[in-house]
Amino acid sequence: MTEENNEIETIARLENEMNVLMNLSAYYTEESRQLEKERKKAYITNKVVSELHEPCTIYESIGKCFIGTSKAHASAAAAKSVKACDELIQSLQSKRAKTDDGIQKVKESYTQACEDLKRDR
Repeated sequence: MTEENNEIETIARLENEMNVLMNLSAYYTEESRQLEKERKKAYITNKVVSELHEPCTIYESIGKCFIGTSKAHASAAAAKSVKACDELIQSLQSKRAKTDDGIQKVKESYTQACEDLKRDR
């Protein structure tokens, strides 16, 4: 009975771990989507700014207002935002890949634990 209880506890722990990892994976996916939207805004900002004529007196981008800044300054800020978003997206994708690997390992352990429990009964 003790061995069966241990297997049941293992299965419950693995189910909990799987839920945590799946929620984490969903979080990373959503964060990547949001960053991709910000990246697109920054990219468009950079395109628009590059077509403006000097002086660029007022320009809004990603919640920031460039007042009395030069075209080069506004363009550089937008390009920096694109790069920052790219780096964050890459980091999140890497974390998600590791999380998905973890999910796969937990699924394998879960399947094995369930098979062991069925076999022992």
